[in-house]
Amino acid sequence: MKNKEEIDERMIKGGIPGVSIAYFKPGEPIRPEVIGKTDVYFETPVAKVEPDTKFGAASLSKAVFSYLVLKMISDKKFTKPFTLDTPISEILPIQDFYKNNLGKEVSKDFIEEANKITPRMVLSHSSGIPINGAPRLEFPPGTAYSYGNTALYYLQKAIEKDQNMSLEKLAKTDIFQPLNMTHSSFVAPGSTEDKSHAANTLHTTPSDYALLTSAWMQVCGLIKMSENPTNENQKDSITSRYILTETGFFYYNKLDNTLHQIKLDQSKLEELQHRFAEVTEDKPINSLSDEQLAGVTSVTEHTHKNETLHEAFKPQISLMTDQWAKDLKVSDKDRQHLAWGLGFGLQLDEQGKVTTAFHSGDMNQWRGWVAMDMETKSSVVLLANGNEELNKSPHGFGHVLAELIVGPVVKLEHAFNWFFQKFGLAKNVEPGWKEGEEERTAVIGKYVASRLSALNSSVELKKTRVMEPTRKDNLSDLGNELEDRAMTLEHKHSTETNKVAPTGQEITQRFKSRILEGIRPVDPVATESQQGKEHSSPSPFQTTLKPKLPGEDRYEDQKFLRKK
Repeated sequence: MKNKEEIDERMIKGGIPGVSIAYFKPGEPIRPEVIGKTDVYFETPVAKVEPDTKFGAASLSKAVFSYLVLKMISDKKFTKPFTLDTPISEILPIQDFYKNNLGKEVSKDFIEEANKITPRMVLSHSSGIPINGAPRLEFPPGTAYSYGNTALYYLQKAIEKDQNMSLEKLAKTDIFQPLNMTHSSFVAPGSTEDKSHAANTLHTTPSDYALLTSAWMQVCGLIKMSENPTNENQKDSITSRYILTETGFFYYNKLDNTLHQIKLDQSKLEELQHRFAEVTEDKPINSLSDEQLAGVTSVTEHTHKNETLHEAFKPQISLMTDQWAKDLKVSDKDRQHLAWGLGFGLQLDEQGKVTTAFHSGDMNQWRGWVAMDMETKSSVVLLANGNEELNKSPHGFGHVLAELIVGPVVKLEHAFNWFFQKFGLAKNVEPGWKEGEEERTAVIGKYVASRLSALNSSVELKKTRVMEPTRKDNLSDLGNELEDRAMTLEHKHSTETNKVAPTGQEITQRFKSRILEGIRPVDPVATESQQGKEHSSPSPFQTTLKPKLPGEDRYEDQKFLRKK
């Protein structure tokens, strides 16, 4: 690791006990790297981080769920015709989801619009359901980007209903077992109850997650053989591959361990022999370039790519429609180079071609990143923990490692600019970094609360009874936690000055000019009594799986995270 000293420095200053990383390049084994120790939250002894030490993946869970949905659609596993553009309400009406899973009544207007929501909209965060999960729409489904968890939970419940099977069991059958992801689960190991949630309960290792990225990008190689291939003599290959013999052309799918012959006339077979004349027999090309792959498909009219799975890497909604980022002054240049696919953020070049897929994760002490280079088909996965005693806070600061570890491997300039400015997080450990993050996220917390308050007073909401969302809903990573941090900082200033705590609007104004110049004015935030109901980990887009009660260990569901 070239920048090990700088990484160590940031880990010390950022209170990050341990980090686990995995690098993948086509044709090479996955390369894990680990630093430090397991978290210090529990009574069990602290241990050295190993490649098979599990970390909470937080919102990296979303991409895994997206893969599951796309694969089930591709394999036609649903009990009725179901595509990316089928309304989810054909399986589970939106009003039934809200009533049975969230205990909320909904209006007729909401039902009429929300029942149009499709899997494509959910996986691209364009459903219109707000971040706090309230039953009203920020915008017509499919017209803009707004990150959140509720819509994913809705799709999860619809799939579970159709399959009569839990998310965890479906993931095991369609992802974890076929890809040999033996250290991955949507349920906490040792937990007595399946609380799997598509948005954030995955627990895994970077090496396991890298297996998913390689399968998803569907890396394909080629080998010349003197005899016809069999499943057995191909199963140890690193990638899926084409097999060229003197008399035939075949395709082996590593994911499914299936082999089939591609029927070609003699002239096309000879053309393939000519194209790959330089390939030595039994010396595989472990990764075909896009140009080589295009050459194969132009001759054979056959592509190994699963088009449904490949939809994940096609821009579905531009981040020019991300109102939150626009209000927080993320530049047009950065947003023009970003879109959301199905499960991943996408960075685009000047011609609009997708160059990178990425996602971040943030929950409790856990921080994570995955980034995939769509040209080289390489990827990097980073998972980090946190130290509550050192940080004086139950949330981690692992994002300060992202530019050092992920940045040199996969180009993410625009993605990093968007992420760190939109969420107010520190990207390094320069002097005053922690205080700066606290103030920025407090401002953003008030901004989020203001947006939700404005929605709360909309005409649509006046037509329906809406219960106040709680963390038991397990829906909002950002809204709850940003409000918490804002309230914590508000209380801090009140105590220090021995004055009555200022209103939310005053807090917003106080830091707006200092930190985030030019935030668009919005309606006043919700009342102090509404905001102050709970205080928890102040991570900007974290979901606490259950509210912390007096005398209760918030992390009791995560004791499994120690290496077994």
